[in-house]
Amino acid sequence: MAVGGGFGPDIYYDGGSGGSSARVQELIGFDAEPGFHGGDNALGALSGNPPPAGGAPGIGPFIDGDDSNDFLGLMVMDGSGDLVLGELSKVWAGAGGGGGGDSVSSNSFPLDPWSNSGDEKGSGGGGGGGGLLVLALGEIRISETGSINAEGGTGGGGENTNGFDRVGSASGAGSGGHIVLQSSTAVRVEADPANLMGFQNVYKDDSSGHDPRSITALGAEGGAGRGNKGGARQGGAQMPWKCDAITPEFLNGNPPVSETCFTANTVNGHVDGAGGDGGPGVIQVHVNQASDFLLGPPPGIPSDQLSSGQYDITYWFAPPPVTVLQSKNNPLTADSTFSGRMIPFFGRESASQSKWIALGGARVNPVIGQPSDQVMFFNSGTDPASGEVLRSGESIQRLSPLLGPAAVMDSSAALGQGAVDSWAFDAVANRTTNLLSSGTGALSFNSFGTLYSISLVAGSSSLEDIETALLAVLDTGPLGEGVNVAITGTAPAGTLELTSTLEGAAYAITDISSTIADGVGDDLTIDGTPGGSNNTEEGTDGVGMLGSHGLEIILDASELVDATGDTSAMETYLNNDVFERNPDLLKHFTVMVADAADGTSYQFIEVEDASYDPLTDSLTLTLDSAGLAGGSLLLDNGSQVVSVLPNFMSVSTNGIADTYPSTSSITVSYDAAGITSQGLPDESTTFAGQNGAWATDIRQLNQSEWDFFRFRVHFNIMTDVNSNVDVSTPKPSLEFLRMPFRF
Repeated sequence: MAVGGGFGPDIYYDGGSGGSSARVQELIGFDAEPGFHGGDNALGALSGNPPPAGGAPGIGPFIDGDDSNDFLGLMVMDGSGDLVLGELSKVWAGAGGGGGGDSVSSNSFPLDPWSNSGDEKGSGGGGGGGGLLVLALGEIRISETGSINAEGGTGGGGENTNGFDRVGSASGAGSGGHIVLQSSTAVRVEADPANLMGFQNVYKDDSSGHDPRSITALGAEGGAGRGNKGGARQGGAQMPWKCDAITPEFLNGNPPVSETCFTANTVNGHVDGAGGDGGPGVIQVHVNQASDFLLGPPPGIPSDQLSSGQYDITYWFAPPPVTVLQSKNNPLTADSTFSGRMIPFFGRESASQSKWIALGGARVNPVIGQPSDQVMFFNSGTDPASGEVLRSGESIQRLSPLLGPAAVMDSSAALGQGAVDSWAFDAVANRTTNLLSSGTGALSFNSFGTLYSISLVAGSSSLEDIETALLAVLDTGPLGEGVNVAITGTAPAGTLELTSTLEGAAYAITDISSTIADGVGDDLTIDGTPGGSNNTEEGTDGVGMLGSHGLEIILDASELVDATGDTSAMETYLNNDVFERNPDLLKHFTVMVADAADGTSYQFIEVEDASYDPLTDSLTLTLDSAGLAGGSLLLDNGSQVVSVLPNFMSVSTNGIADTYPSTSSITVSYDAAGITSQGLPDESTTFAGQNGAWATDIRQLNQSEWDFFRFRVHFNIMTDVNSNVDVSTPKPSLEFLRMPFRF
């Protein structure tokens, strides 16, 4: 009388009277059934009333009330392209059935005093099916004779007093488990329906017997009840479906026919004390496209081309994969099709979708009684027709300058505030090899008014010896270790670097002098100064400068592009007013430094910070130190010009900035919604709903007033459908995405 385990949804089909929706009963394990109550003259241990109640279904892992997301991972819906995130966070497993109740010869429970002749134990519950996850870059193939099964265990009958009379109650059966097949190439299930016995569409199988499906995650039969009937018998042997106890309300106009198994206590399939059947599990198939999910003998039928009236998905799967959505109000038919596609955790395609983003009342006019302000979105860098991120060759396409080419009004090239000083000596082949073959040598420099000096002998003159000696003398200086010493590069080679730890000209490293050089092998030099006993390289402020907070440059803000009113430009609302009022929008833009003389030398550096001075109408940009690691063209002779290039997104591939392989694509699309009276997104009035698709050009949202917006990014790392993907396939990533708006 215990309940069967439940995991996946019960399966319905058009098998009831007159073609009505009915639970599949001709095959066991397609619905989780409650336990069957005990004899009419027995009392319930809790209620004290007859008959003892059967076990009620338990709560499974799906608790949000939404039947469309009962799975693991992401499903992209056909037609709309909407992404549905599954409720599961990991691979699951089936639920075990409930244990059967004890039967005691007493008007109260438990039996006191206990007697072995008056206490018949109920059976322990059947186990749930397991969980299986297969992740493959290559093809997953289930051959014609192969199978994958994650099925529940049968329930057991209770203790007996006379033969197999089953006085103790039966236990419920376990549910089917969780099967997840994911391939970035294809999933093939090669069983030939023409060679399978007893199959009919939507599980209307021949009652005289049938072959098993290739992939199954079904529940099992509950244990036998009174008289050893209505369920699995000793040894776990399942009885035919006509002999299975069936909850009356689950019959749906399709009761067992020729009830030869029910010779006692038969009321529409009820058997006292029988255990409930376990319900189905969950089967998921993740592929890049429907044509990668193939059914039947090679070459196989693509899953979206199954012939209506001949074969349907039920010939290979029990229950059907989660992408075949079904319910009591939407039962399976021979014409049932896939409602979406499960996206592989790794494959050629992936997608991410933001939550709704509130505009925060931006369109509210501050003047009472006046019409709302129109929120105007702008960005650039994608094809307006498709939303695909633009490229130039194998790199992301640079956008037209927002400012420039223009001369620099001023900079911190003279090592002013906002920068630290750094020097790199020439690399040596081996950091542990002595640089002096004989005699002695010295290294000295100034920092913060202090002269630091070390002296080494030939036998202890390696780069590591120099590093150790420098750290010792720096520790005694007025700033403590005001200069960092490090050996960089891949061992055994090495480069000695000195970097001030504080910003400003006062902390510059000056007057560098090295005599650790004898012209034999590697020497401690800067820029390859010839070796010899008199080898000396003296530094000057600014040479080799790196910025801990970057190099600052000052530009004339009056040269900002003003595209107001240019309705043909992607940057229609990208005008100087926006960036003067909110210079933070310039962060992550790119400064292009070019040599005005030859036009072939240029450098791209990211903007780390920005500010605007209305008194001088100037912009101060702080450039990222990482872009200056190789030195800056701005520090040469002052003949350079700079351009400020807008960046509304940043793409990198395998960690290399701005690279965007021609074999890949990234597309961005947008949606917007109004607001409900509760302050939530009104999904009945979305842009996508009104236009049949998401916007591929964000300016399309400017046609109406909105209170929320969201975006979706779709990746395809191999656009050639005839080429497979593997671990070496370049994988572009979107580092950031910006969608400014003005109001």
